[in-house]
Amino acid sequence: MEGAFLPQLEYLERREVPAVAGISFARGALSVRLDYRGGELELLGAANNFRLSFNGAPVGNASGYNITSGITVTGGDGGDIITIEPRAAGGSWRIPGNLTINSGNNADIINIQNSVRGSGFVSGTVSINTGNGNDQVFIANANSADSVAVGRLFSINGGNGADSLTSSSGTLDLRGFASVLSFNTVNLSPDAGGGVTIAGLQVTNPAQQAFNNSLTINGSAAAVNIKGNLGYSSNEREDTVALDGLAITGDVNLGLGNGDNAVAISENGTVAIAGSLVVTGGNNDDELTLSDANATTIDTSLRISLGNGTNTVTIDNATIEGDASFKGGNGNDIINIATIVDVEILGSIWAALGNDAGGVADRNELQLGLNGVASATVGRALTYFGGSGTDSVTFEENSSVAQLVNISLGAGQDEMSLSAGSSVGSLKVNFGVDTDPDTFNNLSDADFNIVLVNYVP
Repeated sequence: MEGAFLPQLEYLERREVPAVAGISFARGALSVRLDYRGGELELLGAANNFRLSFNGAPVGNASGYNITSGITVTGGDGGDIITIEPRAAGGSWRIPGNLTINSGNNADIINIQNSVRGSGFVSGTVSINTGNGNDQVFIANANSADSVAVGRLFSINGGNGADSLTSSSGTLDLRGFASVLSFNTVNLSPDAGGGVTIAGLQVTNPAQQAFNNSLTINGSAAAVNIKGNLGYSSNEREDTVALDGLAITGDVNLGLGNGDNAVAISENGTVAIAGSLVVTGGNNDDELTLSDANATTIDTSLRISLGNGTNTVTIDNATIEGDASFKGGNGNDIINIATIVDVEILGSIWAALGNDAGGVADRNELQLGLNGVASATVGRALTYFGGSGTDSVTFEENSSVAQLVNISLGAGQDEMSLSAGSSVGSLKVNFGVDTDPDTFNNLSDADFNIVLVNYVP
């Protein structure tokens, strides 16, 4: 019969299965679920109206969805690309509630304002979970004219994998606390015309992660402000932390864990910390530098715990308005304060550097200033505890400690030196109970009391 329906068998291997497995819209909330195959889902916003496309083809309601609540996107175990951006260049989008993205396992890419120039605002919270796999998240990253603001909490969890979070162009405004978990690479470095403002930031990499870690915050081109505390907690891998050109109204606490770790502050721009700076290392070799290139100011205290290993601390061009403390473990610890540019510590210095590595050439060192180059000024007292092995404490030209300098060098062949032009309030040095020869050099022309205990020349 002409026009009659003739049923046909469709081969399963040729059957088209839509990668957008489900779209739900109720009470102003949009939910999109992807299947296992992966692909690119775009949410294209104009004000609070969002149209959807998948791999470039429109899906869902052609007129879009007027969001009055939130958006939830759930990915499968394919490699998903999830993009939120304006419908047209220069446009803006707004989510009146929360944004939740669970992209599933595999290597996923999440773009929030990363290609089409414009601005976006989430009035509620942002929660991103990328699952296992090597994932990438880009926010306000296309150019300096882009902006993304989040009204409440921002949380992101990378799962297992080498994951990265990048905002390196536009303006990122996180008005609630930001928690970044299991992202091995975090880069917040806006271009000129952009900027980053965060109410407080905690970056955590758990122990089970098998990748080296880096945190880069660089406000040398555009302002970066953290209006709260900055925390970093890492695992047994190597960590690289670079902080440049930013102002922090709270404390900075860097927990580096084991591994060969490096912290560099103020290499590319001034850093101002309204609270304290705390750096905790584990085993292996750690290096901390407060750069001479730009000023570092710390309004309360500096506390450094280096752990075992060969550790080096270099402090230049810094003002610390409270106390500074340095703690070492077994291994060679080198503390240099003011090697190129002057340093002022308004409070006291306390240092306990532990035992050295035990070799003939191994030693712990604390040096203030460098003759003819830079000087260190300490407003109150200085206390030093050495361990077994060689300890060396040196005050170079024009370096000064206003009150008592109390040095306990421990066993070993130890050295204490004061250069011409240096000064202290008073000096007590205990060279430890041993028969190793010690060295005491006093070239200072200042007048102060000196007490030497257990000195074996």
